[in-house]
Amino acid sequence: MRSSPFSVRGIALAGALVVALQLASPVAALATTASALTLDAKPSKATVGDQIDLSGMLTCDDPAASVGQTITLTRDPAGSDPLTDVVTGSDGSYSATDTADVAGVVTYQASFAGTPECGPANATDTVSVAKLPSHVSLTVSAHAVTFGTAVHLTGHLGRGTDSSVLGIYAKPEGGNEKLIREAKVGRHRDLHASYTPSKDTTFIARYAGDLTHHAAHDDAATRVRVIVRAQLTKAVARAGRYHIYRRGTHAPCLVEVVPNHKGFAVRATLQMFAHGAWRRSAARSFRLNAASAVGFAVRGSANVDFRVHVSLPTHHDHLGDTSPWLYLRFR
Repeated sequence: MRSSPFSVRGIALAGALVVALQLASPVAALATTASALTLDAKPSKATVGDQIDLSGMLTCDDPAASVGQTITLTRDPAGSDPLTDVVTGSDGSYSATDTADVAGVVTYQASFAGTPECGPANATDTVSVAKLPSHVSLTVSAHAVTFGTAVHLTGHLGRGTDSSVLGIYAKPEGGNEKLIREAKVGRHRDLHASYTPSKDTTFIARYAGDLTHHAAHDDAATRVRVIVRAQLTKAVARAGRYHIYRRGTHAPCLVEVVPNHKGFAVRATLQMFAHGAWRRSAARSFRLNAASAVGFAVRGSANVDFRVHVSLPTHHDHLGDTSPWLYLRFR
């Protein structure tokens, strides 16, 4: 009996067919079913420190495949603590909580890596997180001081902020804001500074804000009182508080105002003692020169008691002042 031997080419084709069938079989075994994943983050608008509730559902073609699956949760920005993975329940649902610790738009993402029975899936949701208010206060040692007197300032920053740096500024009337001191507040959340204003000044304590708290500031104003100095000169004698001048002469009076108020007018008021009381005798204004000084002379009747003082009224950047009474007599 004759047999037909297989040709070499036929054997090679058969071998190729077997290999092709062997390669095709695993691909069919790895086929997965469709899946869907949801994520709901509530509330959609929150404030730093609020609790965020995360929930969702994994759905597979085979409901049994959605049970006990690991869902990876992440957020952007990442915040201080990573989110932990969660496992789906008997109905494919999952839930978790988070604390909003960074302000801005936070994106949450849920990811399922997939299994042979249920394909991979992702879902996202966003929450708008607002910053917390910051609390800043400023106190001044005095709301009115005489020129040349220092003002002591205390700024206070409320607790809870990420940063503890506070700045204290001075803004003179009509001038630019100037930093006096910037530093971390102390154990009691206070920052101290001192400043000697030359004119009416508004002081500001300012917090720049951080990732969780809004910027904030507080201010307080201190007015500055000028100093009016008046001096009687060339007296021939003194009798107690009285400057004595010869009858028929003049009593020179020199006036100086600090700080410099050149061009401003001061007003001199002269009183005489008559009928048991001080009564106005004369008044006149004099304009200060470039050195913020002016001189005038007093003339009066003999054997009559006089007194004179000089004042500069309050104006837009300073409180006014009046010199003490100066007493004089002609004889």
